[in-house]
Amino acid sequence: MNSLSFLDVDPSILKTEERIIVAAIKVFAENSIHAATVRMIAQEAKVQASSITYHFTTKENLYQEVIRRILHYASTSILHYVESPAQPLTLKSARKELLSMIEKLTDWHYGSPHIVTFAKIISREHFSPSPVYGIIYNEFFSKAIARMTTIVHCLIKGNNKVDKGREAALQTFSIFGQIFGFRLQREMLVRSLGFTGFSADEIAEIKDLLLRNISRQLEVTL
Repeated sequence: MNSLSFLDVDPSILKTEERIIVAAIKVFAENSIHAATVRMIAQEAKVQASSITYHFTTKENLYQEVIRRILHYASTSILHYVESPAQPLTLKSARKELLSMIEKLTDWHYGSPHIVTFAKIISREHFSPSPVYGIIYNEFFSKAIARMTTIVHCLIKGNNKVDKGREAALQTFSIFGQIFGFRLQREMLVRSLGFTGFSADEIAEIKDLLLRNISRQLEVTL
């Protein structure tokens, strides 16, 4: 299979290779690549350790395959919203596309059934990059960052004292930080505001706040 749809089925009906990947995702979500062992993954997958070396040769190769599967899942879910269209941006189309990106990224990041597991792996890579971080950045984040920076550059007002290109990039990182930040603060939201983490109503509340904040930040109407 080329996607992660197999995560939604009974592992016992999967082929050995796919069952190993499902198990590896669970193990790597709770353990770094250094702490996770082939034995741990084999026990989770209910296979012999030799099956893992047969299909993936090394633990590092298996981890890389896990990362590629997660990125494929993310790309097929939302990447088409950040691919550059053929037509040049106008203020109207930039506002429309930014609104769409914020909404789709928020819906995916808080509403996807597998995002909690994936977020643990990707967050660890951000804080303590392994050799596969280049894959994560090049195959997903660099594309999303580049497109949003182009949109923001079209929207923000420049002046002679500010490097507009750098300002657009920094504004983009600020927007991404706001979109993804509630995930990192989930337990505080649960304890402070009674969040259930994250219901449809809570996602809608977050999205509304993001749109109002980013509109003020960029001085545009979204």
